[in-house]
Amino acid sequence: MSQIEEINPEFETTFFSEPKTRRSALKSIASGMTVASLSGCVNIRKPVRTIKAYNDEPEQLIPGVPNYYATSLEINDDVNGVLVTSHEGRPTKLDGNPRHPNNNGKSNSFIQAEIHQLYDPDRVQQHSISGKNTSFSKLKLALKNTKKDASLAIVLPKTSSIINQHLLSKIKSKYRNINIYYINPVNTDKQTQSIKDATGSNGYIDYNFSKATFILNFNHDLFGRELPRISMLKEYVNAQDRFHRISYSDGLTVSDSKADAIINSTLLEQEHTIMYIAKTLSKKYGSSYLTDSIDNLSYDTQFFNVKKAKEIVTQLIKNRSKSIVSVGEIHSKKVHDIALFINALLNNLNKTVMLYSFSSSDTSFLTKHSFDSSIQDLTSKLSKGSIKTILSFDVDLTRMIDRSSALLKGLNIYYLTSYKNAFSKISNYVISKTHFLEEWGALVSKEGHISIQQPLIQPLYASKSVTDLLLLLLNETKETYSYLRQLLQRKNISFNSLKRYGVIKQKRKKPPLTLNFIEFSNQTNASNQKLSLSVLPSYQLLDGRYANNSWL
Repeated sequence: MSQIEEINPEFETTFFSEPKTRRSALKSIASGMTVASLSGCVNIRKPVRTIKAYNDEPEQLIPGVPNYYATSLEINDDVNGVLVTSHEGRPTKLDGNPRHPNNNGKSNSFIQAEIHQLYDPDRVQQHSISGKNTSFSKLKLALKNTKKDASLAIVLPKTSSIINQHLLSKIKSKYRNINIYYINPVNTDKQTQSIKDATGSNGYIDYNFSKATFILNFNHDLFGRELPRISMLKEYVNAQDRFHRISYSDGLTVSDSKADAIINSTLLEQEHTIMYIAKTLSKKYGSSYLTDSIDNLSYDTQFFNVKKAKEIVTQLIKNRSKSIVSVGEIHSKKVHDIALFINALLNNLNKTVMLYSFSSSDTSFLTKHSFDSSIQDLTSKLSKGSIKTILSFDVDLTRMIDRSSALLKGLNIYYLTSYKNAFSKISNYVISKTHFLEEWGALVSKEGHISIQQPLIQPLYASKSVTDLLLLLLNETKETYSYLRQLLQRKNISFNSLKRYGVIKQKRKKPPLTLNFIEFSNQTNASNQKLSLSVLPSYQLLDGRYANNSWL
């Protein structure tokens, strides 16, 4: 489809585009579970506005001949470009967009399973007030009349959406006392805070495997749960014959399976090991230019294998400037600080361990800037009774807040969600949420690449997007499509290019971050600790968001 054009509210449905039987739907979707979902939405509706095909297929839909459209999605901090296979107006398969640098045409199980999320018959299909189905107009009126002051808290997952960041910023400017929190149980907050304290900027770590000859990981599932970007796997495979890799781990992970050696070690043992490595290297290379608090790092040899630790130090010295030392998010911020310190002593920073600032993401509207601090602040205000209304965008606070049944009782709660759960039961207003294949948007990855989100299908149910509600809070009359297009134009981003190719790659303009100084606090180690608990995201269900997905 060559141009953007205004058309009737819906396309006319052709004889071929309606699934006449479950058998015909089976041929398109190739999933028994998806067939069950289609039984409740036979009259599939196509998007209100034309979207641009990735290829040069004619405008007419040809039965049996798929079209391919570019869009994108975000899962935690990772943005991936996606090519969607569409048969006769129905999305049927998701694959990576080869033009997007973050995944270079590859995908993972979560991306593949999103097609099941779209057609899941258990999605919330109707809006409701106090458990009774209602129209959105009534919800809209109630939301407009909600006080937008310090008594209101907006909670949502961290977003890479350009339009949603912009709208949240406008809401904060218009209603200065409002509370806004990112609630992400799976995050990189400790790494981000460690980099900010050491460099003065919010940033993230990327790895240059092509220059590495030795890699040391501490409970870091680098190629599994904590993979920064899918395209990094190819870089690792291309370089893996050049380096030796050792993994300290308290449980077998995907990354451990690729290591040359695995050292079974608890989190406490790993912490003492990494402090030993740091102090040993600081004696050899000097550390006064990096820190004046090295004495605050104290290790106990009864908690780790000294012989193995000495051998690792020897390897790190031998491979100085060509090694990588990394730690997982399950470790404390202190351990992340020590890892940065070790990489600095080894002259690895911005050679094999790259420190980059985040792209133009806006977080100035946030009340707190980490998951832990957000939960603490929100819980404190709920305990004091200062928050009267909560607007939750797909965040089940009953899973995050201790004594939630008591703290949330009697509040005015709006809940935009795809599924019914414990939080929807106590919410006054439940709003059906769109799938990303049903909505317009634009995402910016932490690397700065801008990608389109375009609807492959009109909402199957009476659903609304996060953007729809944010526009409503601002009393904005424009719909999402028009607002997005104007916003991108003001930012000099080509909407047509985004729709055609799915992504606009950004060359890195800012140089890598440089480490200034590291401060180690004087913390007493729990030497009598015998047990440690590792709570990790699931390889199948992540943080639970895919619990209803039979494909996973």
